[in-house]
Amino acid sequence: MRKAWAFALVVAVVGTVAIPALPAGASSSEYSISPATGPAGTKITVTSSRPCDAPPSGTTLQGIDLFVGNAPVTQLVGLSSVVANPDRTWTGAVTVASSSRNGTYRVLAACIASDDSAYDSYEGQDFVVTSAAGQVDPAVRFAGTDRIATAIAIADDLYPESAPDAVVLARSDSFADALAGTAFARAKDAPLLLTPSDSLDSRTGDEIDQLLGSTGTVYVLGGTTAISDAVVTNLTNSGYTVTRLAGVNRYDTATRVASAIGSPTTVLLANGLDFHDGLAAGAAAGADLTAGSVVVLTSGTTMPPETKSYLDAHAGVTKYAIGSAAAGADPSATSIAGSDFADTSRKVAEKFFPGPRAVAIANQVSFADALSGGVHAAAYGAPVLFTDPGALPSTISAYLTANKASIVVGYVYGGTAAVSESTRSAVVQAIT
Repeated sequence: MRKAWAFALVVAVVGTVAIPALPAGASSSEYSISPATGPAGTKITVTSSRPCDAPPSGTTLQGIDLFVGNAPVTQLVGLSSVVANPDRTWTGAVTVASSSRNGTYRVLAACIASDDSAYDSYEGQDFVVTSAAGQVDPAVRFAGTDRIATAIAIADDLYPESAPDAVVLARSDSFADALAGTAFARAKDAPLLLTPSDSLDSRTGDEIDQLLGSTGTVYVLGGTTAISDAVVTNLTNSGYTVTRLAGVNRYDTATRVASAIGSPTTVLLANGLDFHDGLAAGAAAGADLTAGSVVVLTSGTTMPPETKSYLDAHAGVTKYAIGSAAAGADPSATSIAGSDFADTSRKVAEKFFPGPRAVAIANQVSFADALSGGVHAAAYGAPVLFTDPGALPSTISAYLTANKASIVVGYVYGGTAAVSESTRSAVVQAIT
């Protein structure tokens, strides 16, 4: 019971919802961890610098639960309990599972009353798992037999133990209505799955059942041309609440998706006639949930009226134009544009992901793997970098090499037809 309870608390503490029972002014300085980096299997010493609050009336302080979760905190990789000192301070240790892959993990702590309730919690701190001695292959591939299966593999990695409250569903053969969906999926703490327009792919249906169980919300991106009413009916008959986010065109749909996230402080504009800049922007927006970042679309170098209306309604926000086309549509936005799509993804990474612990690699020929993978990348704080299927662009290789001191893991989306094994090996070589 304790492990199940602790995992539920982990999701609540660091998910996209408000942190419960966290004292005002709480910060990572409330406790220290040592070491802050090491291979899987490392024992982490955790020492409090403030005592647990007094327990609720009629209870006593039973102890402190320490746990380690992956970056999106959907999987526990370590759990232990500590007995507090008489003054309610404490020192304990928790071990990162030896099977944990490279990447950033969150070390969390909660004070437990004698009625087994969690009444006080501490702000999480990061522990970085690095390669063990002799391990030289920190690039993880997520792939299925096709784009739908790859999206499922990515979702399974995001939610190996926990159940999200929602799933975002996009059309599998067109990116038009889905470009703004990455940031939205992260805001809802939801994976992004794919299906054909006219019927729900049975594998996607099974994955939704596995993730949500018998209840939950499925957000459908786009109108009936993108995702038919037959798909919606199938989902509704299965017991799910279905919310369609759709406008009169892709630009209107993007603004509606952005509005569903909430009031933005940062807007990233990208060309809606092509997928590359929008998907690089989506990972950046999705990784920056606290800033309320959203993605809206231009029509090449033209500003659509739907996007203009959205921007006019949010005057004063920080605006970035991702790619040369979007920069042409809104010269007042700060331009982030490279010499080609891969180079633009590099520049997005440099701007929005300083000192990245993780990077994500997707092929620049097809949108699908970068769409579903973008949500995964955002969850792990990784930029999406584009590559040719058979060769890593020199600009991307140079970026990886320049940042190899901080990068401990790479995520590769799609099978060997999407990103060849030689390209994946080039990623490994650049970051090690």
